[in-house]
Amino acid sequence: MVARATTTRSLGGTILFLAGMAFSASGQTQVPHHFHDLEQRVLQQGASVNSLAASRDALNYKLQAVRSSYLPQISANYRYYPNGFSFTEDDFGTSHLFSLRLSQDIFQLKTRSARTDQVRSQLTIAEQALSQGEEQALLAFRKSYIDVLEHRTRMQHYNLMAAKQSELLRIKEQKFAHHEELLTAVLKVETELNEYEGLAQYSRNAAAGQELLLEEYLDLKASDIAWDELQPPGGIPARHSLIKLALQQNNGLLALREEVRMRSQQARAAGYSGLRLAPFLGIRVRGDRFSALGTAPEVGFRFSLPLAFFQHRSNKSQQYFAEATALERQADEQSQSLRRRISSLYDRWLLNATRIRVAQKEIEARTESLRIVSTRAGESERLYPDQPEQLARIQIGVYESQLDNKVLQYERTRLYYELLAQCGLRWQQELPEKATEIRTSSRTDTKAIWLWQAAEVLNHRAQRTELLSFCRSNQVNHIFLSINRQLAGALPHDPRIAAFIAKLHADNIKVSALLGEASWILEKNRHKLHKRVADLLAYNRLAAPEMRFDAIHLDIEPHLLPDWKERREVLLADYLAVLEIVRQNTSGIIPLEVDIPAFYNKMDDAILAKIVDYADAIIIMAYARRTPAKVRSSLDNLARHLAEADKPMVIGLNSKDFESRFQLEHLIEQIAAVQDTESGFEKFAIHDYHNFKQLVEK
Repeated sequence: MVARATTTRSLGGTILFLAGMAFSASGQTQVPHHFHDLEQRVLQQGASVNSLAASRDALNYKLQAVRSSYLPQISANYRYYPNGFSFTEDDFGTSHLFSLRLSQDIFQLKTRSARTDQVRSQLTIAEQALSQGEEQALLAFRKSYIDVLEHRTRMQHYNLMAAKQSELLRIKEQKFAHHEELLTAVLKVETELNEYEGLAQYSRNAAAGQELLLEEYLDLKASDIAWDELQPPGGIPARHSLIKLALQQNNGLLALREEVRMRSQQARAAGYSGLRLAPFLGIRVRGDRFSALGTAPEVGFRFSLPLAFFQHRSNKSQQYFAEATALERQADEQSQSLRRRISSLYDRWLLNATRIRVAQKEIEARTESLRIVSTRAGESERLYPDQPEQLARIQIGVYESQLDNKVLQYERTRLYYELLAQCGLRWQQELPEKATEIRTSSRTDTKAIWLWQAAEVLNHRAQRTELLSFCRSNQVNHIFLSINRQLAGALPHDPRIAAFIAKLHADNIKVSALLGEASWILEKNRHKLHKRVADLLAYNRLAAPEMRFDAIHLDIEPHLLPDWKERREVLLADYLAVLEIVRQNTSGIIPLEVDIPAFYNKMDDAILAKIVDYADAIIIMAYARRTPAKVRSSLDNLARHLAEADKPMVIGLNSKDFESRFQLEHLIEQIAAVQDTESGFEKFAIHDYHNFKQLVEK
């Protein structure tokens, strides 16, 4: 680093800046302002923010003035009558009259509340404008700060690429020194070198210009600012949560709604505007000489109204109501616009997250290529004469991928702060506590499918490939893979099953071992279930981590047995006993998932509590329900038990209940949009793979 020294004034005297570090004359280090310090400085010193704060303070004073203006009034009157006048009751003549009165306008008492509320609304609007101004000032500062970081990063990477391009140029010059017809290759490298150097210089100038703007805005020197590398945010709440938050807290929208309320208050106050009814109580002093003054109390009232009062009042009220209606329509339009804006930002965030992952994969691939070529180059330069050139070009590619990834991270951070501003928030801590990691595959957390004909799919390579492609294109991230007796017996020695599970895991698809037979709850058949569970546990112990099942999934439905109606209580007891035994065998080893039909929602709380206690996750088969209201009403009791136990719930839907894929997906979107994400209403399972596939292909 080149040492540089400048001087500036401070309370402690001259400050010497050396190598980017500030020292006071007393030898103490001046701590630079970090990102969060600068955010506070923006709020404290921004001219626009201070202007809005002053407007807010002015309305505070106005509110106090409005309150005091409706207090009783004291008035004094003096009159002089040259010829005097007399009162018949005492024949007292006088030419001087002085009155002191205390009066209160009754109609002012009527309008005081409306006028005070009106000013309160103005104050609320000013406070919202101030809050919005602070958000916008912070957003502008944050974007400028990120711009500086991005320009600096670009400059560094372009310099690295230029250095590698210079190395490549030397190689080309040596290689083609005696081949004039091939010197065009050298000219091409020179052109690329000039381009990288130009980009580096442009980035350097852009960063310096942006730094200068920030210095002027913050009233600081560049050496007073610590250019922190911001940590890109990892996750944000789901789309519908953000929209709901924005509609509740966006300051521009709140200000519009407050203006609607203010117009209604103005219309109410207009009903008494111009009317006066003022009873008074006072004392009157009269007389011609100070030595002969007379006093007397006086009581009375004064009433007045303007001409055409009723017409005026009607027109004023209608004016304010019409303005309120116009503002209501404007608020509705802004709500829709806000929804679209949040959704657009959210989609850009999802796309950005995907591009970041792709860029990261590209970095890994190019780094691996660099390692391979470097190894080959070390073996023998005689056998591989072009290796130095290849190494330089691959290294340039690595730098390019690293730069792309970094720029995308900066873009993600910008989008994050824009989303905060649209939601009426300034700080990350104001977001809901449960900020879920963004998922690019789907708006929902889980989208699972049952696969009953697993043996047929696993036995044919084309069907396995087709299943993988279907999961990718339909955002399926969990498969309940049926393990029948044939597959259970093949698990220890058939490598195709383990390889396919590993391939699903590579695509971020979970795999649960699905076991389903209603008769297993009968005591004479329980050994079959225990044997199947034991085989799965033994397989998982021996398999590599990426080849293991993620859970055991029980789809045991005792209500399918022929004697369910006559022996309901007995069969339920057997069912609970089976769940308890399986839970004991799997506890702490592998999660246990349990399917139950929606009508269990009406069962006794004690039975539901036991089922929830035995399972790690519940899949509720809400079949034959095609509206969010019907789905919710059939799950309320179960949802309460699961929430109390803090266990996830998956909503099962039957693809046979829908005429098109659009109907099914629309229902999923509706349920996810209106339910609380913490209650597990973003987890769905579709029955089953083959029927769902037919629905998609319609």
